[in-house]
Amino acid sequence: MRTYINDSDFAYLNSEMSGLLAYYETRNSELFKSDSSSKMAFRILCERLTTDTTNPEQSRRLLHEVLDCIPNRTPCNHICCPVCRTKRQQAAVKRTKLLFQNATNENSFFLTALMPMTPYLSEANSSIIRLRKSLRHNLRTYQKENANHSFNVYGAFEYDLKTRSEYRVSSDRAKQLFQELGYDANTSEPMWLPHLHAIVSPLDDSQRKHIKDIIQSSIFPDKHIKYSIELKSFRSDKDVSENLSELSKYMWKVRLQHSDNIFATKEGTSKAKYKSMFPSEAVTSLSSYVKSKGSFKSLKFEVKGNQ
Repeated sequence: MRTYINDSDFAYLNSEMSGLLAYYETRNSELFKSDSSSKMAFRILCERLTTDTTNPEQSRRLLHEVLDCIPNRTPCNHICCPVCRTKRQQAAVKRTKLLFQNATNENSFFLTALMPMTPYLSEANSSIIRLRKSLRHNLRTYQKENANHSFNVYGAFEYDLKTRSEYRVSSDRAKQLFQELGYDANTSEPMWLPHLHAIVSPLDDSQRKHIKDIIQSSIFPDKHIKYSIELKSFRSDKDVSENLSELSKYMWKVRLQHSDNIFATKEGTSKAKYKSMFPSEAVTSLSSYVKSKGSFKSLKFEVKGNQ
């Protein structure tokens, strides 16, 4: 991903937008001073939307909605707005610390659950709605049947976008996973990959296997897809509070750029790398669609343990 837009480039974009970009940065200077990645995300978003020649009216309309955002009074609630996203992340950290007060690095896990691919946002959203309902039911049923094994789950759904180029450079193992998730290698059309990130705690080793099986069967009731579900241990080089904070923010990053999060290496151990931002059409479509479904609330997933 391009990680730098110099001041002269930004000044040019700002002049094209009658000074509104700089005004937004000034209004949110406190955030951007402490979080340079949010500032750069905003500048990259501005570049992508102001230079869109495919559907310039839609892109400019989205950008103006972001520029008019005043979170404490008139939030735009767009997932591409760095200020609204930051507020969601801050709220998630507080919620996580409340839910997982007794968590330890040894009994806490980070879930990544991949869902079927589709070229249509409406189908991806339908998959999310179905999974939210079925997974809540299945997890609650498990907890009722195992009253002494109470745990909490808190996370967020996310939409990734996979392209033919990403498929072509992937390992054989990744290509197989793409195909099992429904990717059509014969089409040039990009496909959405909805997925769920969540913190699950407390679990012992036996529960960890049971919960992974429940999630797998909730998404793919008729088949088993290897590597589609991960329940990773927390990082041992950080204390549990730091892990909870970092993972909470990660769950609510609301990705708008391509990633090699489907294993690029044979072992599947490499860390995800973020690349170029989605095409402007995908950014505007995804942002507008998610807002129409309830914005950040439509992405939330939570299951509380037995009280």
